Amino acid sequence: MRVKICGLRDQDGARACVAAGVDLVGLNFVPSSRRCITETLAAELLPVLGGVEAVGVFADQPVGEVLELSRRLGLRTVQLHGGESPADCAAVAEHLDVVKAVDLRQVEQPGLLDALAPHVSALLVDGRRPGSGQAWDWVALRRHCRPAGRLAGVPLWLAGGLDEGNVGEAIAALQPAVVDTASGVEERGTWSTARVVAFCRQARAAADALEAP
Repeated sequence: MRVKICGLRDQDGARACVAAGVDLVGLNFVPSSRRCITETLAAELLPVLGGVEAVGVFADQPVGEVLELSRRLGLRTVQLHGGESPADCAAVAEHLDVVKAVDLRQVEQPGLLDALAPHVSALLVDGRRPGSGQAWDWVALRRHCRPAGRLAGVPLWLAGGLDEGNVGEAIAALQPAVVDTASGVEERGTWSTARVVAFCRQARAAADALEAP
């Protein structure tokens, strides 16, 4: 189980992630998002991250734009968080690892996950309003995860309203490969180092509990 913190916007946040043992961070390139950053800022943050892997976050942006920006920054993984089709995912996956974001409604849409799965490294299930910080009914997803931690045969990433208070419950219920949060480590819209540390601590404790005999 790995921890991803999304919406990195400054070097203090990058250093906090390194210190807390975060595995992945999301660099948001979605123009409509309040967490969107420029390519220049992303390039400045990457060296600070050290061994923490950066994931480029895009939504409904042209495939060529996604590939070119990722190439310039040296990204290996992108998260497609819009209405991208299986064909879009396939085109990006020729060059990069793709994590496709869906919501519970899409999970229950006949045939969609089976069409996406051959082209993605993971499926991220989020709430209906990504980035809103609103929790959703994770337990309803459990019947679709066979075995636990996988969805349509690929690793499950879980997002949507996760914070230090509920991430343990979510991990126990679904055993996701990755837990992902943005608003769950913010205070009034700004990253909180203390909340980053607390989120990681609770997630690690829950994962360790699953592995205990």
